[in-house]
Amino acid sequence: MTAGYIFSKVCSRGGLNVFTVTEYPSLIRGGHNIYHVRVEERELTSQIALVDLLVALNKETIDLHKGELTRGGAIVYDEGTKLEEGEVRPDVLLYPIPLQRYAREIGEAKVMMNSVALGASVALVDYDLDLLAQVTRETFGGKKGEEIADANIKAAKAGYDYIREHFKPAFGHRLRRVDALRRMLVNGNEAMAIGNVLETVEDLRVGAEPLHTKGDDDARDPLDPSELHERTDSTLGFFTLLGPVLA
Repeated sequence: MTAGYIFSKVCSRGGLNVFTVTEYPSLIRGGHNIYHVRVEERELTSQIALVDLLVALNKETIDLHKGELTRGGAIVYDEGTKLEEGEVRPDVLLYPIPLQRYAREIGEAKVMMNSVALGASVALVDYDLDLLAQVTRETFGGKKGEEIADANIKAAKAGYDYIREHFKPAFGHRLRRVDALRRMLVNGNEAMAIGNVLETVEDLRVGAEPLHTKGDDDARDPLDPSELHERTDSTLGFFTLLGPVLA
Protein backbone atom coordinates (compact mmCIF):
# COMPACT_ATOMS: atom_id res chain seq x y z
CA MET A 1 0.00 0.00 0.00
CA THR A 2 2.95 2.34 0.57
CA ALA A 3 3.76 2.35 -3.15
CA GLY A 4 0.22 3.45 -3.99
CA TYR A 5 0.40 6.18 -1.39
CA ILE A 6 3.74 7.44 -2.74
CA PHE A 7 2.44 7.47 -6.32
CA SER A 8 -0.64 9.41 -5.18
CA LYS A 9 1.46 11.93 -3.31
CA VAL A 10 3.88 12.36 -6.22
CA CYS A 11 0.96 13.21 -8.49
CA SER A 12 -0.58 15.55 -5.94
CA ARG A 13 2.77 17.26 -5.35
CA GLY A 14 2.89 17.93 -9.08
CA GLY A 15 -0.39 19.87 -8.92
CA LEU A 16 -2.62 17.06 -10.19
CA ASN A 17 -5.95 16.03 -8.69
CA VAL A 18 -5.95 12.60 -7.06
CA PHE A 19 -8.75 10.30 -5.89
CA THR A 20 -7.82 6.97 -4.31
CA VAL A 21 -9.60 3.85 -3.08
CA THR A 22 -7.97 1.11 -1.03
CA GLU A 23 -9.28 -2.40 -0.48
CA TYR A 24 -7.97 -4.68 2.25
CA PRO A 25 -8.90 -8.34 2.70
CA SER A 26 -10.62 -9.53 5.85
CA LEU A 27 -7.92 -12.12 6.43
CA ILE A 28 -5.63 -12.51 9.44
CA ARG A 29 -2.68 -13.55 7.28
CA GLY A 30 -3.33 -10.96 4.61
CA GLY A 31 -4.24 -11.57 0.99
CA HIS A 32 -5.04 -9.73 -2.21
CA ASN A 33 -5.38 -5.98 -1.74
CA ILE A 34 -5.53 -3.01 -4.09
CA TYR A 35 -4.68 0.68 -4.12
CA HIS A 36 -6.66 2.30 -6.94
CA VAL A 37 -5.43 5.77 -7.95
CA ARG A 38 -7.30 8.10 -10.30
CA VAL A 39 -5.28 11.11 -11.52
CA GLU A 40 -6.40 14.02 -13.69
CA GLU A 41 -5.75 17.72 -14.12
CA ARG A 42 -9.42 18.57 -13.50
CA GLU A 43 -11.13 18.31 -10.13
CA LEU A 44 -12.21 14.79 -9.16
CA THR A 45 -15.15 13.78 -6.97
CA SER A 46 -15.29 9.99 -7.40
CA GLN A 47 -13.47 6.86 -8.48
CA ILE A 48 -14.02 4.85 -11.67
CA ALA A 49 -13.92 1.10 -12.22
CA LEU A 50 -11.70 1.02 -15.31
CA VAL A 51 -7.90 0.75 -15.15
CA ASP A 52 -5.34 2.21 -17.57
CA LEU A 53 -2.21 0.87 -15.86
CA LEU A 54 -2.25 -2.29 -13.75
CA VAL A 55 0.76 -2.96 -11.50
CA ALA A 56 0.66 -6.67 -10.66
CA LEU A 57 3.07 -8.01 -8.06
CA ASN A 58 1.71 -11.54 -8.56
CA LYS A 59 -0.24 -13.60 -11.09
CA GLU A 60 -3.43 -13.43 -9.03
CA THR A 61 -3.63 -9.67 -9.58
CA ILE A 62 -3.54 -10.13 -13.35
CA ASP A 63 -6.21 -12.83 -13.20
CA LEU A 64 -8.53 -10.71 -11.06
CA HIS A 65 -8.17 -7.34 -12.78
CA LYS A 66 -7.21 -7.86 -16.44
CA GLY A 67 -10.87 -7.46 -17.39
CA GLU A 68 -10.89 -3.92 -15.97
CA LEU A 69 -8.18 -2.66 -18.33
CA THR A 70 -9.13 -0.04 -20.89
CA ARG A 71 -8.28 -0.43 -24.59
CA GLY A 72 -4.57 0.25 -24.90
CA GLY A 73 -4.06 -0.25 -21.18
CA ALA A 74 -0.91 -1.80 -19.75
CA ILE A 75 0.30 -4.29 -17.16
CA VAL A 76 3.56 -4.01 -15.23
CA TYR A 77 4.55 -7.39 -13.77
CA ASP A 78 7.54 -9.51 -12.86
CA GLU A 79 9.41 -11.12 -15.75
CA GLY A 80 9.12 -14.50 -14.04
CA THR A 81 5.32 -14.49 -14.29
CA LYS A 82 4.23 -16.69 -17.16
CA LEU A 83 1.27 -15.61 -19.29
CA GLU A 84 -0.30 -18.04 -21.73
CA GLU A 85 -0.92 -16.93 -25.31
CA GLY A 86 -4.31 -15.26 -25.50
CA GLU A 87 -4.61 -14.95 -21.72
CA VAL A 88 -4.62 -11.15 -21.98
CA ARG A 89 -6.41 -9.15 -24.69
CA PRO A 90 -4.15 -8.31 -27.67
CA ASP A 91 -4.70 -4.55 -27.25
CA VAL A 92 -3.19 -4.60 -23.75
CA LEU A 93 0.50 -3.65 -23.52
CA LEU A 94 2.69 -5.97 -21.46
CA TYR A 95 5.73 -4.79 -19.51
CA PRO A 96 7.60 -7.69 -17.89
CA ILE A 97 10.12 -6.16 -15.48
CA PRO A 98 12.82 -7.89 -13.35
CA LEU A 99 11.03 -6.84 -10.16
CA GLN A 100 12.27 -9.68 -7.97
CA ARG A 101 15.78 -9.72 -9.43
CA TYR A 102 16.31 -6.00 -8.85
CA ALA A 103 14.81 -6.30 -5.37
CA ARG A 104 17.24 -9.08 -4.46
CA GLU A 105 20.19 -7.16 -5.84
CA ILE A 106 19.31 -4.15 -3.71
CA GLY A 107 18.91 -6.39 -0.68
CA GLU A 108 15.29 -6.37 0.47
CA ALA A 109 13.84 -9.23 -1.60
CA LYS A 110 10.12 -8.94 -2.35
CA VAL A 111 9.58 -5.90 -0.16
CA MET A 112 11.55 -3.75 -2.59
CA MET A 113 9.52 -4.96 -5.59
CA ASN A 114 7.03 -2.20 -4.86
CA SER A 115 9.58 0.54 -5.44
CA VAL A 116 10.89 -1.05 -8.63
CA ALA A 117 7.34 -1.23 -9.97
CA LEU A 118 6.70 2.32 -8.84
CA GLY A 119 9.67 3.63 -10.80
CA ALA A 120 8.56 1.68 -13.87
CA SER A 121 5.08 3.18 -13.61
CA VAL A 122 6.44 6.71 -13.39
CA ALA A 123 8.53 6.07 -16.50
CA LEU A 124 5.53 4.74 -18.44
CA VAL A 125 3.50 7.90 -17.80
CA ASP A 126 6.58 10.05 -18.50
CA TYR A 127 6.43 11.71 -15.09
CA ASP A 128 9.05 13.32 -12.86
CA LEU A 129 11.65 10.91 -11.42
CA ASP A 130 13.17 13.63 -9.21
CA LEU A 131 9.77 14.26 -7.65
CA LEU A 132 9.40 10.54 -6.99
CA ALA A 133 12.80 10.48 -5.28
CA GLN A 134 11.86 13.48 -3.15
CA VAL A 135 8.58 11.99 -1.93
CA THR A 136 10.21 8.59 -1.37
CA ARG A 137 12.86 10.16 0.85
CA GLU A 138 10.21 12.03 2.82
CA THR A 139 8.25 8.80 3.29
CA PHE A 140 11.12 6.54 4.38
CA GLY A 141 13.91 8.87 5.46
CA GLY A 142 12.64 10.06 8.83
CA LYS A 143 11.25 7.08 10.72
CA LYS A 144 13.10 4.30 8.91
CA GLY A 145 16.36 6.06 8.19
CA GLU A 146 18.24 7.41 5.22
CA GLU A 147 19.65 3.98 4.32
CA ILE A 148 16.14 2.62 3.71
CA ALA A 149 15.21 5.74 1.76
CA ASP A 150 18.30 5.42 -0.44
CA ALA A 151 17.54 1.74 -1.14
CA ASN A 152 13.97 2.52 -2.20
CA ILE A 153 15.10 5.39 -4.42
CA LYS A 154 17.69 3.11 -6.02
CA ALA A 155 15.01 0.47 -6.64
CA ALA A 156 12.64 3.02 -8.15
CA LYS A 157 15.36 4.33 -10.47
CA ALA A 158 16.17 0.79 -11.56
CA GLY A 159 12.56 0.24 -12.62
CA TYR A 160 12.42 3.66 -14.28
CA ASP A 161 15.61 3.08 -16.26
CA TYR A 162 14.55 -0.41 -17.32
CA ILE A 163 11.39 0.92 -18.97
CA ARG A 164 13.30 3.70 -20.72
CA GLU A 165 16.01 1.35 -21.98
CA HIS A 166 13.97 -1.69 -23.03
CA PHE A 167 10.61 -0.42 -24.29
CA LYS A 168 9.46 2.09 -26.86
CA PRO A 169 7.10 4.83 -25.61
CA ALA A 170 3.93 3.04 -26.75
CA PHE A 171 1.76 3.61 -23.67
CA GLY A 172 -0.70 6.35 -24.57
CA HIS A 173 -1.24 7.94 -21.16
CA ARG A 174 1.01 10.75 -19.92
CA LEU A 175 1.11 12.83 -16.76
CA ARG A 176 2.66 16.27 -16.48
CA ARG A 177 3.23 18.68 -13.64
CA VAL A 178 0.90 21.65 -13.59
CA ASP A 179 1.01 25.01 -11.86
CA ALA A 180 -1.47 24.85 -9.02
CA LEU A 181 -1.96 25.65 -5.36
CA ARG A 182 -0.18 23.36 -2.94
CA ARG A 183 -2.50 20.43 -2.30
CA MET A 184 -3.09 18.08 0.61
CA LEU A 185 -3.40 14.32 0.34
CA VAL A 186 -5.83 13.24 3.06
CA ASN A 187 -8.37 10.50 3.67
CA GLY A 188 -12.00 11.03 4.65
CA ASN A 189 -11.42 11.01 8.42
CA GLU A 190 -8.61 13.53 8.12
CA ALA A 191 -10.66 15.80 5.87
CA MET A 192 -13.50 15.78 8.44
CA ALA A 193 -11.05 16.68 11.20
CA ILE A 194 -9.73 19.64 9.20
CA GLY A 195 -13.29 20.75 8.48
CA ASN A 196 -14.07 20.67 12.20
CA VAL A 197 -11.05 22.85 12.93
CA LEU A 198 -12.12 25.39 10.31
CA GLU A 199 -15.65 25.38 11.72
CA THR A 200 -14.28 25.91 15.23
CA VAL A 201 -12.24 28.88 14.05
CA GLU A 202 -15.37 30.33 12.44
CA ASP A 203 -17.29 29.89 15.72
CA LEU A 204 -14.52 31.71 17.57
CA ARG A 205 -14.59 34.54 15.05
CA VAL A 206 -18.33 35.03 15.43
CA GLY A 207 -18.70 34.52 19.16
CA ALA A 208 -15.50 35.81 20.73
CA GLU A 209 -14.82 39.34 21.89
CA PRO A 210 -11.81 41.14 20.36
CA LEU A 211 -8.61 40.57 22.29
CA HIS A 212 -7.34 43.58 24.28
CA THR A 213 -3.76 43.95 25.41
CA LYS A 214 -2.68 47.45 26.44
CA GLY A 215 -5.88 49.30 25.64
CA ASP A 216 -8.63 49.91 23.14
CA ASP A 217 -6.19 51.26 20.60
CA ASP A 218 -4.36 47.94 20.63
CA ALA A 219 -7.45 45.76 20.09
CA ARG A 220 -6.98 42.92 17.60
CA ASP A 221 -9.65 41.17 15.55
CA PRO A 222 -10.12 37.41 16.06
CA LEU A 223 -8.58 35.04 13.51
CA ASP A 224 -10.22 35.12 10.09
CA PRO A 225 -10.62 31.55 8.70
CA SER A 226 -9.58 32.81 5.27
CA GLU A 227 -6.10 33.42 6.69
CA LEU A 228 -5.64 29.66 6.99
CA HIS A 229 -5.14 29.46 3.24
CA GLU A 230 -2.26 31.91 3.51
CA ARG A 231 -0.62 30.04 6.39
CA THR A 232 -1.12 26.42 5.41
CA ASP A 233 2.23 25.17 6.67
CA SER A 234 1.99 26.57 10.20
CA THR A 235 -1.75 26.15 10.72
CA LEU A 236 -2.02 22.55 9.51
CA GLY A 237 1.42 21.42 10.61
CA PHE A 238 0.14 19.63 13.70
CA PHE A 239 -2.01 17.36 11.55
CA THR A 240 1.15 15.88 10.10
CA LEU A 241 1.78 14.19 13.44
CA LEU A 242 -1.58 12.41 13.13
CA GLY A 243 -1.35 11.32 9.52
CA PRO A 244 -2.47 13.96 6.99
CA VAL A 245 0.42 15.02 4.80
CA LEU A 246 0.93 18.24 2.92
CA ALA A 247 1.67 17.11 -0.59
